[in-house]
Amino acid sequence: MEMLVNTARLIRHDQATEHAFGDYETLKKKVAIAFMNPNTIKQLNVKNHSNVKIISEHGSVVLTAKEEDSIPEGIVTIPVSLWANQITGIIEDELIYKNLKAKIEPTTEPVPSFEDLISKLKGAKEEV
Repeated sequence: MEMLVNTARLIRHDQATEHAFGDYETLKKKVAIAFMNPNTIKQLNVKNHSNVKIISEHGSVVLTAKEEDSIPEGIVTIPVSLWANQITGIIEDELIYKNLKAKIEPTTEPVPSFEDLISKLKGAKEEV
């Protein structure tokens, strides 16, 4: 299903705070999430707290779906984080992080760990 994805700084789901005071597992639980309206989750045929894969023209990431009544139907909100950065991009020197067109699908793939994402970044840097 194609949807619009927005990243947002969320007080209770802040990467910097969680990284400073939590650990890698709590960090993943707090920010590797995709907030969606309960009706949208039903339309995707997934359950609350199951995994979804989000695919944009810039990349893809697996996140945990979480119901949030305040999110409009057809919209996904992701806390600003290393996970969100997997699907954002730069076009003509402009950071694209709002109203990203993305395909959302159920998946059994695991949510990547913080360490996996850092390793991926280091590998990409070495290729350049």
